[in-house]
Amino acid sequence: MTIKATCIFLAVLMFTLPVLVSALETEKIIAQAKKDAENDVNGMGWMVVGCFFAYLGVGAAYLFVRNPPPSKLMGKPADYVFIYAHAYRRAVRSKQVTNALAGCLGILALGLGILLIINVGD
Repeated sequence: MTIKATCIFLAVLMFTLPVLVSALETEKIIAQAKKDAENDVNGMGWMVVGCFFAYLGVGAAYLFVRNPPPSKLMGKPADYVFIYAHAYRRAVRSKQVTNALAGCLGILALGLGILLIINVGD
């Protein structure tokens, strides 16, 4: 019975181990892409766009997402490039939209504050 159980265990391990290793590698690639995207996005610039163009700026931040720099992908296998590029674009979009939305909401709060001060004075 123990030989049979050992064989089953080894068979399951043989099929699941590559999947686990692949998942760990994928997580590493995604983490690197997020880190690179965080460093590449001009957060203050998107905040200014959100301030001046309001919801149009937020829409632009969502729509205009750049691809990762080719230097980050040179010499990498196709699956690495696919995973990295997808994670990079998602992280860039997220950061751009968050910053543009912060700018949009900030200018809205400022405008409402000014209106409140003007109306209280009457």
